[in-house]
Amino acid sequence: IWGPRRKYCDAKDFYDPPAVKERAFDADWEGARAKHGFDKKLAKAAAKIEDPDARAAATPEALKAAVFEHCDLVYQIFNYFCSFGASDDIYNMSVNAYLQVLREAKLVNNAVEGLRDADLQLMFNESNAAGKGDAYDNKNALDREEWLGVLVRLMLRMHIELGGKAVGDAVRTFFIENLARNVPSVCLQDSNIFRAESCYIEGTDL
Repeated sequence: IWGPRRKYCDAKDFYDPPAVKERAFDADWEGARAKHGFDKKLAKAAAKIEDPDARAAATPEALKAAVFEHCDLVYQIFNYFCSFGASDDIYNMSVNAYLQVLREAKLVNNAVEGLRDADLQLMFNESNAAGKGDAYDNKNALDREEWLGVLVRLMLRMHIELGGKAVGDAVRTFFIENLARNVPSVCLQDSNIFRAESCYIEGTDL
């Protein structure tokens, strides 16, 4: 039953090689970068970095490279929480699912501007408004690049603008300490390992 995967999936293979993830991430990053104004937001946040070398190293290219290291987590959280809610749309994240994952990851802080419930709701609305004109954009939910944009904005606010961390440290802290340690463990699975151990075996290859 798995043979057709080699014909219809992006990888044209039974597994997803790194090149497939890179292509997907590049496309999502450029869309999110344009919608959310990453370059300007990074420059504003980087002004809070005290170390001059770390501040000079806070470039859009460095930010992209650092976030790419965690793209599996970005996509796995997205896929998992897109399945929440009454809608049968499993390709976009509803506002309820969005708020749930942010609360589970302990990213909501009503004592800090930019991290309050109202701020996060506004960020959701802004992300959807940024997709205006896209015929495939769901105006009531986040697509993958919009989700990526929200995460980067939160990381910039929490760990660079407020925390003064260098880009690499800020990204690692956000994705490991804030997200990976707090989201459901199912979001940490490796899809290629799952395919090898649970799909491409005699019991399921009927």
